[in-house]
Amino acid sequence: MAYPNAFSALVDSYNTIESGVKNCILVSLVLHDLGYKALGIRLDSGDLATLSQQAKALFAEVGAHYNVDLSHIKVVASNDINERAITELNAKNHAIDVFGIGTNLVTCQAQPALGMVYKVCEFKGIPRIKISEEPEKTTIAGAKSVLRAFDRAGCPMFDVMCLKEEFERILAEPEAVSAVYDRLTKEAVISDPFQPGEIETAFGRLEPVSVDLFAEGQVIVE
Repeated sequence: MAYPNAFSALVDSYNTIESGVKNCILVSLVLHDLGYKALGIRLDSGDLATLSQQAKALFAEVGAHYNVDLSHIKVVASNDINERAITELNAKNHAIDVFGIGTNLVTCQAQPALGMVYKVCEFKGIPRIKISEEPEKTTIAGAKSVLRAFDRAGCPMFDVMCLKEEFERILAEPEAVSAVYDRLTKEAVISDPFQPGEIETAFGRLEPVSVDLFAEGQVIVE
């Protein structure tokens, strides 16, 4: 067993309450039987106030059922926490014990940081999906490639994200992308605020823009 005196679990990877918190409680009960105490959980997405209340209620319910005191388990909340977020959470009567503030502690909000997270989309040729209670955090499975479309004047128009296995076919048959673009923009009027009248948006060509950096665990670009 690794670090039994320092068990703290990130519980929102899939389903915060039904998966994360309940599994954390199971581990906490086993640690209790072995003479250890779990330290806490961390919430990093979703409605932090509601989830903290539900987690604390579940700790109390399970603790009462098994006659084990779980009230010492702390709830830590993170996910772009700042003064405004804390004020809003206070108004919702949250049950959070600790706020984890990182980005907004070391970064000026007038010049914000770009938060980025790597997600596994394929492993050993098998597509993988990241499921989340927040729809915008659910990923699209499969390795991807990106193509950029240019108009006939050579100006970039839009990007096309496709599965890697579709890449060569789309690059070889740009007419399909052109047809979809024509349907999407058929009723749209595209204008330039600095020039009167409509602007030319005729599809011209596709070019690949994505580059593989690693393959089989090895760097493949210089």
